Amino acid sequence: MPLAGNIEVAYANNNANGTGNLRDSDSWKSLYDYEDDAATTYPPIYVPTDKLGGGLIGKPYPCYNFASHLYYTETI
Repeated sequence: MPLAGNIEVAYANNNANGTGNLRDSDSWKSLYDYEDDAATTYPPIYVPTDKLGGGLIGKPYPCYNFASHLYYTETI
């Protein structure tokens, strides 16, 4: 069935509290690596791990591209 009338497309708008987590799977790697901040005055709140639970310390950050919020209307 074809679309007709007023069409609205929204992502991460006010109805979703302005949040979303949509990103691509870009394989580009950062020039910087994850660092171990355990030697700082404060203990780390979050220790990053990969999909299998292995540590990421010393490995490059991923450079994913996240979608920004949008709201678009079109009358067809």
